[in-house]
Amino acid sequence: MNYHQIETFFQVMLTNSISAAARSLNRSQPAVSLTIKELENQLGTKLFERKAGKLIPRVEAMVLYERAKPIIMQMRSIKEDFSKLENFPKPTVSVISADITGIQLIPSCLQSVGKHIPLKHRVMLGPAAMVVSAMENQKYDFGVCDLGIETEIPKSALYSFEEFRVPIYALYRKGLLKCDKESISTEELKLTNTCSLYSEHNLSRAPELQNIGTAVQAEFQNFFPMAIFAIQNDLVTIVDKVTYETLKQLFKSDLNVDFKRIETDYLFSYYLLRPLFRLRSEVADRCYNTVRQAFLKLSEKSSP
Repeated sequence: MNYHQIETFFQVMLTNSISAAARSLNRSQPAVSLTIKELENQLGTKLFERKAGKLIPRVEAMVLYERAKPIIMQMRSIKEDFSKLENFPKPTVSVISADITGIQLIPSCLQSVGKHIPLKHRVMLGPAAMVVSAMENQKYDFGVCDLGIETEIPKSALYSFEEFRVPIYALYRKGLLKCDKESISTEELKLTNTCSLYSEHNLSRAPELQNIGTAVQAEFQNFFPMAIFAIQNDLVTIVDKVTYETLKQLFKSDLNVDFKRIETDYLFSYYLLRPLFRLRSEVADRCYNTVRQAFLKLSEKSSP
């Protein structure tokens, strides 16, 4: 028994006529008769009687009609919705993210998924504490954060997380420093004027970077405005690889900037978090995995 047979039976019940059902279904009368016969054979019972040229449903037909009606109505509703696909609600994926990853990395990942399947996405920005709180409360499909002033992401039975460690770079206007190498040492950066993230941030407190720069010219809460400020004011700033890739993608060849990887073992950490008790969907899974793959490409070391 299949949907085609049930739909044919349903139309015969509505019209009380093989010929009328055939016209409604845009099929031939013999084809409808054959379908009803096949259905009766599969069920092992007769569904209709013919009396004085009329088609009379038996009790078995009435029972089948009542059982099949909700299925038929639901299938018709689905067909109608998909016939107007532009009005059909798209799956929604919601993400809460650190500022810099929410500017380009996450939106571009979600957009790449949206090219293949209908998708509506929401990207909210917030500090690490807000991301962790959102994961605890199962408010978003997944979240991304750095540590800020935290020492580590707290372990919890409410969410899972994975760490991705990315290199750091010196960013400055082209020509500001004389360095022909692809990387730059911390010694070469000692005499530069720098701006940094706020002094309590983990990146600013890293021992490997403590002696860089003659003075802190300005402090910022996140990488992106700090990088723009440094470019405009002939300062050197220290950013992570996510910021480096974001600026490259946003400004392409129009950005008059040099990036040099800093010769240090220090790696900046990002965390990809996912709530354990939020209802998951295939679309959310695909978005999460796409973001995860992007971080794997950017990172040099990662840990579960």
